[in-house]
Amino acid sequence: MRGVIEGFYGTPWSWAERTEVCLALAGSGMDTYLYAPKDDPLHRTEWRTLYPPDALDGFARLADEQPLRVGFSVAPGLSLDPDSSEDRAALLAKFCQLTDRGVTLVGLLFDDLDPAPGLGTMHGQVTAWLRDRLPDHVELLMVPLHYTGVTGSDYLDELAAVVPFEVPIGWTGRYVVNDVITAEEARQWSRVMGGRRPLLWDNTPVNDAIMTAQLFTGPLRGRDPELPPQLSGYLANPMVQARAFSPRRKIAEIAKVDM
Repeated sequence: MRGVIEGFYGTPWSWAERTEVCLALAGSGMDTYLYAPKDDPLHRTEWRTLYPPDALDGFARLADEQPLRVGFSVAPGLSLDPDSSEDRAALLAKFCQLTDRGVTLVGLLFDDLDPAPGLGTMHGQVTAWLRDRLPDHVELLMVPLHYTGVTGSDYLDELAAVVPFEVPIGWTGRYVVNDVITAEEARQWSRVMGGRRPLLWDNTPVNDAIMTAQLFTGPLRGRDPELPPQLSGYLANPMVQARAFSPRRKIAEIAKVDM
């Protein structure tokens, strides 16, 4: 799994922008795009609400217009009651909207939540329950509340004891945003998690939150050449800006700029 997770805070990309990015990714040897924009209400705050037909058509067109695997995710942790059969049914129905249309990669995201005792077990149990109910050909990944660092915690111990070993678990590195990520750090996290390799959610070149006034357009640096074999996958969190310029600006308008 090598590609991009549209997982930033800010205005989500348009369907046209997603198509452009996916085509560029495919041309660079990537194979995966995962939908996870934090400020899409139906992804996070209003996750129980099913997507309308026009949004489902957008996903279908995106999958048809380029060769990447298109994935879909839900972040229900703000209001999910893990013991509620109604909430679990709503979660499964949300994923089935896309898997019924051919999506073969889904993500269950519990990142950016307040910690509380027992959440590792709860999040792990929901993940295992969902894995049991998804079709075998659909791959499931999950992102935990505790997604940084190289040392253990009660939450991660609880999680690792319950989540099926074949489900990749997201990790951002030693910190949320990292200048350097090493193979040894990935191995340390793997040992904490009982031998499973991390799925690296690399928060580069994302520029949301306190970085909205910045653009990161240089090459990716500080990633250990020995890192890839230690990972179950790599997903970069991109910038809010999907392209370097807006096609809405006419060429004549750009030409008027005083150089």
